[in-house]
Amino acid sequence: MNSSDKGDKLEDAFHQYLLDQKERGDLVYGVYSPDSCRIFKKKEYYCKEREAGVEFDVVLEIYAN
Repeated sequence: MNSSDKGDKLEDAFHQYLLDQKERGDLVYGVYSPDSCRIFKKKEYYCKEREAGVEFDVVLEIYAN
């Protein structure tokens, strides 16, 4: 297994860990209310400086209720 495959496997496991916390109703990452969180994998955001999208492996968006 190369390092890229290892990284993908770790990202998959972390993403699933966060989703499992949210589904159980636990605090996500031990801090955030599951109702105020959205969890994504491979989400892209626009970067003004690069004038292009930047992709993140695992994203945890927190919203005020």
